[in-house]
Amino acid sequence: MRRLKLSLDSYLRRKPVYLEKPLREVGFVDDVIIDPKVGVLAVVSHGSRWGTWAFPYMHTQIANDRIIAEEHTKQSPRVFLSEGCFYQEMLGGKVIGPDGEILGRIKDIELVDLPTGEIAYRVSPPGLTGLWRPTFFVHASTEVVAESSRNIVLRVNVNAPIMAERAKANDVPRVQV
Repeated sequence: MRRLKLSLDSYLRRKPVYLEKPLREVGFVDDVIIDPKVGVLAVVSHGSRWGTWAFPYMHTQIANDRIIAEEHTKQSPRVFLSEGCFYQEMLGGKVIGPDGEILGRIKDIELVDLPTGEIAYRVSPPGLTGLWRPTFFVHASTEVVAESSRNIVLRVNVNAPIMAERAKANDVPRVQV
Protein backbone atom coordinates (compact mmCIF):
# COMPACT_ATOMS: atom_id res chain seq x y z
CA MET A 1 0.00 0.00 0.00
CA ARG A 2 1.34 3.41 -0.99
CA ARG A 3 1.55 5.95 1.81
CA LEU A 4 -0.37 9.20 1.60
CA LYS A 5 1.21 12.59 2.02
CA LEU A 6 -1.57 15.04 2.84
CA SER A 7 -0.73 18.38 4.43
CA LEU A 8 -2.61 18.85 7.69
CA ASP A 9 -3.02 22.52 6.87
CA SER A 10 -4.51 22.17 3.40
CA TYR A 11 -6.27 18.83 3.88
CA LEU A 12 -7.90 19.09 7.33
CA ARG A 13 -8.03 22.73 8.39
CA ARG A 14 -11.18 24.66 7.53
CA LYS A 15 -13.17 21.51 6.63
CA PRO A 16 -16.70 21.46 8.02
CA VAL A 17 -17.26 19.23 11.06
CA TYR A 18 -20.53 17.33 11.44
CA LEU A 19 -21.85 15.36 14.39
CA GLU A 20 -22.75 11.80 13.48
CA LYS A 21 -26.27 11.39 14.89
CA PRO A 22 -28.21 13.31 13.78
CA LEU A 23 -25.99 14.65 11.00
CA ARG A 24 -25.61 18.37 11.75
CA GLU A 25 -22.82 20.84 11.17
CA VAL A 26 -21.15 22.15 14.33
CA GLY A 27 -18.27 24.17 12.92
CA PHE A 28 -15.04 23.80 11.01
CA VAL A 29 -11.60 22.36 11.76
CA ASP A 30 -9.70 25.16 13.46
CA ASP A 31 -6.56 23.21 14.37
CA VAL A 32 -5.19 19.72 14.94
CA ILE A 33 -3.54 18.47 18.13
CA ILE A 34 -0.62 16.14 17.52
CA ASP A 35 1.71 14.01 19.57
CA PRO A 36 5.10 14.85 18.01
CA LYS A 37 6.34 11.25 18.33
CA VAL A 38 3.20 9.46 17.14
CA GLY A 39 0.61 11.40 15.17
CA VAL A 40 -2.75 13.12 15.28
CA LEU A 41 -4.45 13.00 18.68
CA ALA A 42 -7.50 15.18 18.08
CA VAL A 43 -9.30 17.43 15.65
CA VAL A 44 -10.29 20.81 17.10
CA SER A 45 -13.59 22.16 15.81
CA HIS A 46 -14.78 25.72 16.22
CA GLY A 47 -18.25 27.06 15.52
CA SER A 48 -19.92 30.30 16.51
CA ARG A 49 -22.93 28.47 17.93
CA TRP A 50 -21.28 25.31 19.33
CA GLY A 51 -18.01 26.75 20.64
CA THR A 52 -14.64 25.04 20.50
CA TRP A 53 -14.38 21.28 21.02
CA ALA A 54 -11.78 18.60 20.40
CA PHE A 55 -12.73 15.20 19.01
CA PRO A 56 -10.33 12.24 19.38
CA TYR A 57 -8.90 11.39 15.97
CA MET A 58 -9.87 7.73 16.35
CA HIS A 59 -13.53 8.74 16.69
CA THR A 60 -13.68 10.78 13.50
CA GLN A 61 -14.38 9.85 9.90
CA ILE A 62 -12.53 11.95 7.37
CA ALA A 63 -14.06 12.40 3.93
CA ASN A 64 -13.01 14.65 1.06
CA ASP A 65 -15.58 17.32 1.89
CA ARG A 66 -16.20 16.95 5.65
CA ILE A 67 -15.28 15.38 8.94
CA ILE A 68 -17.86 13.43 10.90
CA ALA A 69 -17.33 13.12 14.66
CA GLU A 70 -19.12 11.27 17.43
CA GLU A 71 -20.79 13.78 19.77
CA HIS A 72 -20.28 11.75 22.95
CA THR A 73 -16.47 11.92 22.46
CA LYS A 74 -16.20 15.73 22.45
CA GLN A 75 -13.84 17.18 25.04
CA SER A 76 -12.04 20.37 25.83
CA PRO A 77 -8.85 20.78 23.74
CA ARG A 78 -6.95 21.11 27.05
CA VAL A 79 -7.41 17.38 27.66
CA PHE A 80 -5.31 16.55 24.59
CA LEU A 81 -2.77 19.33 25.12
CA SER A 82 -1.36 17.44 28.10
CA GLU A 83 -0.07 14.82 25.62
CA GLY A 84 0.51 16.88 22.51
CA CYS A 85 0.54 20.34 20.98
CA PHE A 86 -1.20 22.32 18.28
CA TYR A 87 -0.12 21.83 14.67
CA GLN A 88 0.46 25.57 14.32
CA GLU A 89 2.95 25.56 17.23
CA MET A 90 5.10 22.84 15.62
CA LEU A 91 5.68 24.76 12.38
CA GLY A 92 9.14 26.34 12.32
CA GLY A 93 10.36 24.08 15.12
CA LYS A 94 13.92 22.78 14.98
CA VAL A 95 14.76 19.24 13.92
CA ILE A 96 17.81 18.11 15.88
CA GLY A 97 20.00 15.14 15.05
CA PRO A 98 21.24 12.66 17.66
CA ASP A 99 24.49 14.62 18.00
CA GLY A 100 22.66 17.87 18.80
CA GLU A 101 23.19 19.43 15.38
CA ILE A 102 20.27 21.29 13.79
CA LEU A 103 19.22 19.44 10.62
CA GLY A 104 16.50 21.89 9.65
CA ARG A 105 13.13 23.33 10.57
CA ILE A 106 9.64 21.88 10.30
CA LYS A 107 8.09 23.30 7.14
CA ASP A 108 4.88 21.26 7.17
CA ILE A 109 3.32 18.27 8.88
CA GLU A 110 1.72 15.69 6.65
CA LEU A 111 -0.72 12.88 7.27
CA VAL A 112 0.80 9.64 5.95
CA ASP A 113 -1.72 7.10 7.25
CA LEU A 114 -5.36 8.21 7.28
CA PRO A 115 -6.79 5.41 9.51
CA THR A 116 -4.18 5.71 12.27
CA GLY A 117 -3.32 9.42 12.04
CA GLU A 118 0.41 8.74 11.58
CA ILE A 119 2.33 11.85 10.53
CA ALA A 120 5.59 12.83 8.88
CA TYR A 121 7.42 16.13 9.12
CA ARG A 122 8.53 17.93 5.97
CA VAL A 123 11.85 19.48 6.97
CA SER A 124 13.70 22.23 5.15
CA PRO A 125 17.48 22.37 5.57
CA PRO A 126 18.86 25.20 7.74
CA GLY A 127 20.03 28.62 6.57
CA LEU A 128 20.70 29.49 2.97
CA THR A 129 21.37 25.85 2.07
CA GLY A 130 17.60 25.37 2.24
CA LEU A 131 17.34 27.37 -0.98
CA TRP A 132 19.01 24.71 -3.13
CA ARG A 133 18.71 21.54 -1.09
CA PRO A 134 15.43 19.64 -1.23
CA THR A 135 13.19 19.20 1.77
CA PHE A 136 13.14 15.75 3.37
CA PHE A 137 10.64 13.76 5.40
CA VAL A 138 10.93 12.51 8.96
CA HIS A 139 8.35 9.90 9.99
CA ALA A 140 7.18 10.61 13.54
CA SER A 141 6.54 7.05 14.68
CA THR A 142 9.88 5.60 13.56
CA GLU A 143 12.38 8.46 13.52
CA VAL A 144 11.49 10.85 16.38
CA VAL A 145 12.84 9.84 19.76
CA ALA A 146 12.05 12.92 21.87
CA GLU A 147 10.56 16.36 21.76
CA SER A 148 10.96 19.54 23.72
CA SER A 149 9.39 22.95 23.31
CA ARG A 150 9.23 23.47 19.54
CA ASN A 151 11.98 20.90 18.84
CA ILE A 152 12.04 17.27 17.82
CA VAL A 153 15.06 15.01 18.29
CA LEU A 154 15.80 12.24 15.81
CA ARG A 155 17.04 8.70 16.39
CA VAL A 156 20.65 7.76 15.69
CA ASN A 157 19.91 5.77 12.52
CA VAL A 158 17.96 8.48 10.65
CA ASN A 159 19.61 9.11 7.31
CA ALA A 160 18.58 12.65 6.41
CA PRO A 161 19.94 14.03 3.12
CA ILE A 162 22.03 16.62 4.96
CA MET A 163 23.89 13.94 6.94
CA ALA A 164 24.44 11.86 3.79
CA GLU A 165 25.83 14.85 1.87
CA ARG A 166 28.23 15.74 4.70
CA ALA A 167 29.52 12.18 4.83
CA LYS A 168 30.20 12.22 1.07
CA ALA A 169 31.95 15.59 1.27
CA ASN A 170 34.23 14.37 4.06
CA ASP A 171 35.14 11.21 2.09
CA VAL A 172 36.45 13.13 -0.93
CA PRO A 173 40.24 13.46 -0.83
CA ARG A 174 41.57 16.97 -1.21
CA VAL A 175 44.07 17.60 -3.98
CA GLN A 176 46.77 20.16 -3.33
CA VAL A 177 48.11 22.14 -6.27
